[in-house]
Amino acid sequence: MALDVLISYAFADKLAADAACAAPEAAGIRCWIAPRNVSPGVDNAEAIYRSDRQEP
Repeated sequence: MALDVLISYAFADKLAADAACAAPEAAGIRCWIAPRNVSPGVDNAEAIYRSDRQEP
């Protein structure tokens, strides 16, 4: 998935981050947010790198 928006947040702000992700997605904008877009065994930085390059 190519990134349109990357949501970066502190764990304490997860509810606000989820809301910040839902609004653009409702308008058809693709968002990347952890942990939803992180495959098991892959750290966040690697997942962002792979996603930005459309790698599995």
